Amino acid sequence: MSMQTPNNPNPFTMASRFLAQKYKEGARSQRDLDQHTLTQSTLAMHAVQHEAVTQHAKQQGQIAAKAQKLSHAQGLELVQTVNTMAQPGSPVSVKHGSISASYTPKTQTPTATPKPGRVPVKKNRGGKKVP
Repeated sequence: MSMQTPNNPNPFTMASRFLAQKYKEGARSQRDLDQHTLTQSTLAMHAVQHEAVTQHAKQQGQIAAKAQKLSHAQGLELVQTVNTMAQPGSPVSVKHGSISASYTPKTQTPTATPKPGRVPVKKNRGGKKVP
């Protein structure tokens, strides 16, 4: 049996120490690599989620603007339809959303026709005085 001396260390002990050191370094570098990969994938997922939220907000704004235009067009069409269908002289009341209107369409007044047998007379407009 031989004893280990500091000048002549056991090769198995040295190999096991070397492997343990490499394992620690390998584990540390693997952990750093895993952490880096996790950070990169988290940033990529965040960027994708941000883009999705931005697109969703843009689409919602477009849908809201289109709905507002359609609502206005429908209200205008309703008012025009009621106005054309109303009998002259009858009261009309229209309510669309928060807007309401009540009015009476004007009746068609016949044009003034001169009575038969009469001739229109020109009036004196500041010219000669008629005695």
